[in-house]
Amino acid sequence: MLACLIRRATRVAMAAGIALIPALVVRPSHAGVAVPVELSVGFDRWMYPFNATPGTRAVGLTFGALGEGDFDDRDSQTLVGFDTSSEYATGLPAVAYVINSAVVNATNVSDNAFIYDPTSDPFTSYNGGADADAGRPIELFGVATRNGFLGLDVANSGDPTLFAETTDFSPIGFPWHETRSAFASDYDVGNPRDVGNNVRDGYDPNVWAVGQTDAVSAGSLVPANTELSFALDLGNPDLLKYLGEGLSSGALFFAITSFHDSTQGGEVTYPDFYLDAGGSSLGDTAVLVLDVSIASLPTGDANGDFVVDGLDYLVWAENFGDNPAEDPPGSPYNGDLDDNGVVDGLDYLVWAENFGTGTTSQAVPEPASWAGLAVALLIAGMHQRHRVRSAC
Repeated sequence: MLACLIRRATRVAMAAGIALIPALVVRPSHAGVAVPVELSVGFDRWMYPFNATPGTRAVGLTFGALGEGDFDDRDSQTLVGFDTSSEYATGLPAVAYVINSAVVNATNVSDNAFIYDPTSDPFTSYNGGADADAGRPIELFGVATRNGFLGLDVANSGDPTLFAETTDFSPIGFPWHETRSAFASDYDVGNPRDVGNNVRDGYDPNVWAVGQTDAVSAGSLVPANTELSFALDLGNPDLLKYLGEGLSSGALFFAITSFHDSTQGGEVTYPDFYLDAGGSSLGDTAVLVLDVSIASLPTGDANGDFVVDGLDYLVWAENFGDNPAEDPPGSPYNGDLDDNGVVDGLDYLVWAENFGTGTTSQAVPEPASWAGLAVALLIAGMHQRHRVRSAC
């Protein structure tokens, strides 16, 4: 009877366009205590419309162009990216990465060019409102893409769908207002919002980090070769999602921005940072210091998505009766949820007891999960019927 039920459930699942067991199941083997790592920059460029040498320039600047309608408010941005794939397993759900701390460090080039301000300023202070302290902050965000690019290329692989260090600023000509192909974003509620014009648009973005240093006091000029640390705000769920998705894909990217004044051909009055310059540098380039652990699978999770739901029931049902359990033996991934070498009713009880547990940010399933849950409920209903059908 159970075999009949499983075959019927399989047909329903196939009609719904899902598999009982995902084609790719990542089996994390390094869950547990994290070891902090320091990653060298793998991607850096000055993101500015007049940068004639993207990817090979030795210095990245940050300044604004407030009131100039043909340019973004955050006109000059510096992008940095880090390959994380050598340190953390890729392909896990974003919520599997437990971010304990994340800090980007970047070193300033010019001497006494700007005043140190360790706190964000409201957008109103840039258009006539009061500023409670001296100087202007240097703010860090994530990076999003447009103009057909699907992401950024930390490996400079030549993939035309990815924005690379040497890619043109934009395929769209002047004016350069919201046309740059890679831009600073706070991913507000998951949306890749361009924060480059928050002053003219009249809102305060969700700043991910503000540059900090112990070398000088707030309100003082910043000397050359000062390292500024951007400790990411891990209380921001949009930021955590971005970090998790980046670790899953194997790379993380950030935009360093500010609204400092600049004058064409004039003295330096803004932050500037050492860049890798195509394999060589004039000083210390950016680093990312990460403390990340991999979450353990919740009890009852058979398909490795860190949620106990109807899809896990289907894994159990498909393998029910395996004795000994195979592929691999004694593993939740074949429905042996109590890890005793047999897929039986005791494993069902483990699944039922833990149904609904898992990472809270994944509590709302994707459409495929809803379909899987519907199939699981169909099987459960069949089990409860007293009339046994002879054929299926």
